[in-house]
Amino acid sequence: HFLCLTQTLTQNPKDLKALAHLDSLLSHLQSFDSVTSVAAIDALCQLKKLNRAKTVLSHFKDNLKVSPYFAFSLVFDCFVKDGKLDDVEIQWGEIFGGCGVNLSDYVIYVCKWGDLEEVKRVCERVLMGCRALGRQSYLALIGALCGYGEGLV
Repeated sequence: HFLCLTQTLTQNPKDLKALAHLDSLLSHLQSFDSVTSVAAIDALCQLKKLNRAKTVLSHFKDNLKVSPYFAFSLVFDCFVKDGKLDDVEIQWGEIFGGCGVNLSDYVIYVCKWGDLEEVKRVCERVLMGCRALGRQSYLALIGALCGYGEGLV
């Protein structure tokens, strides 16, 4: 049912009936499991319904007890999918007040635990420009890329 609703809103983002139905569904966040929450966040971000997506993410992080790194990855991958890393830091701060994890922590985490594709995705975003990244994050990126044999990237 949620998929049909998102398809309707993709075709007409201002469909008042569909928006009212969406808000009705979102009023039952307590019944969302982890998978439903992630799917809803992704769909809402694609529809540019960021305030609604922020509400779901906040509920998801607080009530389903997910890792702050996973929550940060949702901001990175959904809210600011193609933007600069500084924008990720701003969105994170708006949603969670900047608590727990910051951009440098996240980059180090991905370099330590992520696969090559995740590291490359972060590296590409760093190359777009970033003021909020600490020295340790750059060192972690270099180390991770060299560790994967991608030192020439």
